[in-house]
Amino acid sequence: MKNNKKSPVKNKNIKGKIGSEGGYYIDNCPVLIPKENIYINEPMSKHTSFKIGGPAECFIKVKNIEQLRNILEYAKKENIKLTIIGNGSNILVS
Repeated sequence: MKNNKKSPVKNKNIKGKIGSEGGYYIDNCPVLIPKENIYINEPMSKHTSFKIGGPAECFIKVKNIEQLRNILEYAKKENIKLTIIGNGSNILVS
């Protein structure tokens, strides 16, 4: 059973709801992303080897290929700009 708490994500293109299991369901994306893997206004300095960088509006850590595939499909369908950073080595984020 899902509850209908307001989405923690500010991007108007990303819509969803918090599930009773504690994860976040992104509408039209069949994979549950645990809420501890979704970061809003996350300082990218925490995720780069240079330890500098501005905030990401929505930063998602995926745990498996299924989550990644579904996030990529969702972003494409909803026309959401997406950047994959890997381990964050040798990148600068402004």
